[in-house]
Amino acid sequence: MSEIPKAYEPHSVESRWYQYWLDRKCFAADPARVSDKRPAYSIVIPPPNVTGVLTLGHVLNNTIQDILARRARMLGYEVLWLPGTDHAGIATQTVVERTLKKQGLIKHRDDIGREKFLEKVWEWKEKHGGIIIEQLKRLGASCDWTRTRFTMETASASSLPTPSTWPNSTKVASCTPRPAGTTKARCRMVWVMLSRMSAVPTPTGWPKRRKANHISNDPAASARN
Repeated sequence: MSEIPKAYEPHSVESRWYQYWLDRKCFAADPARVSDKRPAYSIVIPPPNVTGVLTLGHVLNNTIQDILARRARMLGYEVLWLPGTDHAGIATQTVVERTLKKQGLIKHRDDIGREKFLEKVWEWKEKHGGIIIEQLKRLGASCDWTRTRFTMETASASSLPTPSTWPNSTKVASCTPRPAGTTKARCRMVWVMLSRMSAVPTPTGWPKRRKANHISNDPAASARN
């Protein structure tokens, strides 16, 4: 009989139990099981950017979500903790472009064209997005990994409302010509969400505040202000 280690060795314990949970689909959500007696409970993970790896902030955030998800399962809820990663837009474009320049493949992203550049972005996502997912698994995150999403996927993008379907929206367009010698115009589309803006108080609608007595040696006056 082997001796019990003097110090806790997580590598020999956590990976084994995590695989046990995955094999038995402990984290998989099934809509068919939802009922009055087993209500649905869901959390959408704030998708970490694929531009790097998880930080301590991610670890804290996801630990809290994991606690909530596991507690809900223990209370009898049908739980879906939806995992995913974010394409990070300009940040990812910048990182990928910098990498390609270091490799001597391009001087500017336009050198390989849009489609080829997008292929490189997807390659970056497969590499770094996979690292992030594996980090979450090493943390013990009880996500439903069969539903992992990426914000650049067609399914994710197509589920977003288009500007024409936004409520009470007004379109403002302004086109600025490019420098001489080019034929295309640089257009900027600004969508003003009137319904959203109406919910934001204007300065005139802010509650009145008394002027603070910035310079006063009178404690009573300071307390009143």
